[in-house]
Amino acid sequence: MAPHLVFSVVYAGIFIHVFKNHYAMFGDYLFFLGRLFSNRIYFVKNGLFHLPYYPPIFGAGLPAYADPQDMTGSVLQFVFNVIPNPYLALKIAFLLCLALTYGGYFLLLRRFEIHPWVAATASF
Repeated sequence: MAPHLVFSVVYAGIFIHVFKNHYAMFGDYLFFLGRLFSNRIYFVKNGLFHLPYYPPIFGAGLPAYADPQDMTGSVLQFVFNVIPNPYLALKIAFLLCLALTYGGYFLLLRRFEIHPWVAATASF
């Protein structure tokens, strides 16, 4: 059996075992969706190129400019601002991040002169 198939089956088994309770799987979305909506409202009011120093919605104005979890300049936030439907925006942003990760890892492996088929499989 191919090693990547074995790895995929083991990974799926661990994923199902750890996240069999669906509430644990979506724990971060409660935090990040609020931030994404807050940033969307801010960008609608102030324009796309004006960075927020603090979000007045969270913690009565905690600093957001230097917070790495705020995701103001991320691909996810940009897609979330452009597409009006939040659920569709999350799906498209997730697929875009997967494609960027796949392409970057494939190019990294090709730079190390790994065979194209092996690089494509390893990138998956």
